Amino acid sequence: MKWLPIIYRDFYDVPRAFAATARGGWLLFDCMFDVAADEYESEYSVYALPGPPPAEGSWSQLASLGKARGRIAVSSVTFDSTRRKFVSEESIESLLGSTTP
Repeated sequence: MKWLPIIYRDFYDVPRAFAATARGGWLLFDCMFDVAADEYESEYSVYALPGPPPAEGSWSQLASLGKARGRIAVSSVTFDSTRRKFVSEESIESLLGSTTP
């Protein structure tokens, strides 16, 4: 299994916003909090980014810089045992293709 390093911002059981580089481009996985339901959505919205996410500051507008790639169930994404360092490339394969925005 190939592991891709991740950078993440929000964490609740798993990263709720994380970025990974794959096939020469950056992908953002964003799982929004649903205030009305008082829980996180069950899917990540995935975006191809034009470059790496900022090292500091908010990621709240980061998705607007990218191109929508699709959605994937949070339960389908495989993280390393810490759930904070790596994501399995195989688990996100359907969203890879060309990662350029």
